[in-house]
Amino acid sequence: MMHGGFHGFWRSGRPEERITISRALVLRILGYFKPYWRESALVLAIVGGISAIGLIPPLLLRNLIDVAIPQADARLLTLLVAGMVAAPTFAGLLGVVQNYLNTQISQRVMFDLRNELYSHVQSLSLRFFTSVKTGEIMSRLNNDVSGVSRVVGETVTQTIMQALLLITTLALMLGMDWRLTLLSVVIVPLLYAPTRRVGARRYDLQHEAQRKQADLTSMMQETLNISGFVLMKAFGRERFEEQRFTDKNRELMDVQIRASMLGRT
Repeated sequence: MMHGGFHGFWRSGRPEERITISRALVLRILGYFKPYWRESALVLAIVGGISAIGLIPPLLLRNLIDVAIPQADARLLTLLVAGMVAAPTFAGLLGVVQNYLNTQISQRVMFDLRNELYSHVQSLSLRFFTSVKTGEIMSRLNNDVSGVSRVVGETVTQTIMQALLLITTLALMLGMDWRLTLLSVVIVPLLYAPTRRVGARRYDLQHEAQRKQADLTSMMQETLNISGFVLMKAFGRERFEEQRFTDKNRELMDVQIRASMLGRT
């Protein structure tokens, strides 16, 4: 998988070449997590625990309003309030452990990916290095691989947590009152279409940001190495290069702002 696994990697930044999720791709991704399956299993267990704990405060609040306050039961009131404080506190402590494990896994996977990619690049022909800018290669090794850390540490975990929270919350709500539950979830289908549209647009903006980042890195590599610096000084192109850098930097800034604000409204 080391050399063949990155086939087409240098073309994947084009927006017209969308990645299709296939069984082979999923298995390939899971392969990177295989050495850390124990940590991953522990993270999933903690996520499940946090989701379950999140159901406790509403139950305690129901008993507080329906039982403790009407019956003026001070002892029960104290216990319920203590439970409402203890539950999120314990969930927060579990969240610290989860974050630590997430960071460990994501950084190790990123370490393996970067080593594998560097080894793959070294095996390529001279023709490849004459057709691809050095700055783009550096951007792939640094910026693109670093994105794995965000995906593993944030996106995947949050997706699993939200899914578990949705399932457990719906089960709890159905147990309380199925009619009110159906009434409360009727709006969910209305949110699907705009969310899907925003997701597709965010995908394109993320790829555009990656390309802008690669362009900026390439320019810095060209102008800040010794030969590029000498040529810039020899031809008096300092102002020109400063303006070019500013323009590319602004383009990157604009794309990242648009990606950040997309879907907020």
